[in-house]
Amino acid sequence: MDIDECYSQDKFSENNKLVKNIGKVVCDLRNLGFTSMTEDAYASAIFMLLKAKVHDLAGDDYRSSVLDSIKGWIQVVPLQFLNALLAYLGDSISFVQHSPGTESPLASQPSSGYFGTSTPSSGLIRWKLRLEYFAYETLQDLRIAKLFEIIVDYPDSSPAIEDLKQCLKYTGQHSKLVESFLSALRYPLTYCGCLNQ
Repeated sequence: MDIDECYSQDKFSENNKLVKNIGKVVCDLRNLGFTSMTEDAYASAIFMLLKAKVHDLAGDDYRSSVLDSIKGWIQVVPLQFLNALLAYLGDSISFVQHSPGTESPLASQPSSGYFGTSTPSSGLIRWKLRLEYFAYETLQDLRIAKLFEIIVDYPDSSPAIEDLKQCLKYTGQHSKLVESFLSALRYPLTYCGCLNQ
């Protein structure tokens, strides 16, 4: 099922057919004692969709930035779905309802942009952070894998370089870039016999 199509037909809500069906399965699994397995199941599906979306948006076009498009998609599709699912499951409790001292350390994060709500649940904020990190890491890995091509295409590829810079700033995985770049440089030099002399 194409989740983008589902979203465009009817914004996700607690009453959305997809949300209800998944919510019922999750509730049944929880009742059987498989609570930890339930989140793993829908998390895996969401991350697969997100990875596919990042690959689809990023592709081999290095002449335009895709990071904002990816973050926008996260906001309106998976987070909207998760917001509805958490509400259906009764897991959507806003910060206002938490007693002092039990509030998530993430509560100080900006809360604007959550579907018109001013107080998203701590679960939704954790999901947003997980999805964004995964998206940044996935885009970073895509751009690092094509780094040699991106460099060859410079300055036209500067938007892809800027995306990579933002991803590395967020993930802190600079060593991955260095290792890949050195490997990319060694391969052509080894291939032509320059390093064997």
